[in-house]
Amino acid sequence: TFTHTFNISYNKDVTRGEFAVILANLIQYLVNQQTSSSVDLNAFIEQQGFTSNYVVKNIKYKDAVTVLHYFGITSIENGQFNDDKTLNRAQLASFLTRIYAINFNHLK
Repeated sequence: TFTHTFNISYNKDVTRGEFAVILANLIQYLVNQQTSSSVDLNAFIEQQGFTSNYVVKNIKYKDAVTVLHYFGITSIENGQFNDDKTLNRAQLASFLTRIYAINFNHLK
């Protein structure tokens, strides 16, 4: 799992980095459900020879952002993930739609 301690409250904006952690954990859950086992996503991604070229401002989000990049959930803006920026509704909808389209069969 991807761990990061942060407080999400109904009246506070969520950053792209915080949401990346939430989504990476969702993907981890979905992978475990699809494969009926516990897959270490970062180890799997590393074994595939994949490296993320995204620049994150806060290193604590790097693993989560790498997972999102590997599965095609993110798009870059000048090479930056902009993890410190507030997530807007369009980005949220886009991220969730892309997760729905992931095919996990190659992980089995």
